[in-house]
Amino acid sequence: MHRIKIGPESRLTSLLLACMAAFLVACIIIYPSSVFQSSLSGMTLWWEYVFPALLPFLILTEIMLGSGAIHALGTLLDPFMRFFFRISGNSGWALVMGLFAGYPAGASTTAKLRERQALLPLEAERVLFVSHLSNPAVMITVIGVGFFHQVTLGMFIAIIHYASAILMGLILRRSVDNPTALKDGSAAPLEPIWKRAILSAKQAQLDDGRKFGKILGDGVTQSIQTLMIIGGWMMFFSVLQQVILLLLPKFIINIGFVNTLVVALLEPHLGAYAIAQDSSLTLVLKIAIVGAVLGWSGLSVHSQVKSLIQSTEMRYLSFLWARLLHAALAFILSILLWNPLNNLLEQIHLSSLPANLEAIKPSQPKTAWIPNLWTFGGSRTLEFLLLLGFILVCFIGISLVIQKIQQWSRK
Repeated sequence: MHRIKIGPESRLTSLLLACMAAFLVACIIIYPSSVFQSSLSGMTLWWEYVFPALLPFLILTEIMLGSGAIHALGTLLDPFMRFFFRISGNSGWALVMGLFAGYPAGASTTAKLRERQALLPLEAERVLFVSHLSNPAVMITVIGVGFFHQVTLGMFIAIIHYASAILMGLILRRSVDNPTALKDGSAAPLEPIWKRAILSAKQAQLDDGRKFGKILGDGVTQSIQTLMIIGGWMMFFSVLQQVILLLLPKFIINIGFVNTLVVALLEPHLGAYAIAQDSSLTLVLKIAIVGAVLGWSGLSVHSQVKSLIQSTEMRYLSFLWARLLHAALAFILSILLWNPLNNLLEQIHLSSLPANLEAIKPSQPKTAWIPNLWTFGGSRTLEFLLLLGFILVCFIGISLVIQKIQQWSRK
């Protein structure tokens, strides 16, 4: 008897995907008006919120990558990654890429490191767990300012997102005989970490070889290309969630939270927006669920990650389990830390919201009260850069302390 093979390259999988695509096309033809409105809403959300918020951030990330700053930060995080997650210092670059560029940049960098044999298979999986992070610009500028109209809520979501990611990484790390003897085959180097960071940055500049003008031009081109891909995913999954809702029985659709849940499971940006507009939820629950959605990251991002790690030994099921754990931890931490952390953020007295947000009336049509980030997106840059800088300084400080302790123990 012949066994039926099911895999990414099997004939059965190809046939199922072809049938699903044909069925989706049929649904689009049957429900053209609903599908068009759903696609238009996805594109509007991308253009009004995501594009202006992420474009400058992605360009700056490309400049940092070309100048070697990303590699230097990765070197500075070497002791931190070794001590807490028991993975080699090569993974620091992936963590920094996840912090700055958001998902799926962490998965893309981890896959490249694994393809170059810089990480062992299990190491690569652990790196993927902790580097799969949401973009800080999305959490603070898009969700905090754009969706909830409060920058402090965006800061709260970002802090919970990173804290739950670290906690998830600690829970899922696997013990090894010697946490410092990893893929690089030697104990963690004890020479001053700042010297290694400078050498890493210089080597990255030499390997890159581009002038600043070329880096800037490539940054603009690649950033726009990345945002176009994000927009395509958002529009596609906006249509997909509408088709799912059209096909579900009416008694299920009438359940209050079903529509929002379907959107949240499919796409994180659309899911966060749907949750923010759900009047049946309290603010605490909205923030907690948004945290869970960002930890889950949506099937749209899952499909991107799966395609990136397909050529490696990294297992998607392990990644899926990590995302479920990250979502659960983010939800729990949001509930537990809501009062103390929110009070602390409010005492910091971050800059107030723009006047055009305060003038928005809930009774206005949905398209009228959507805030346009083109007009005030730049004013939010300082807040999320300060947050990201503070987080990196904390991580680097921990790395320095760990290295000092290692030096004292060797004497």
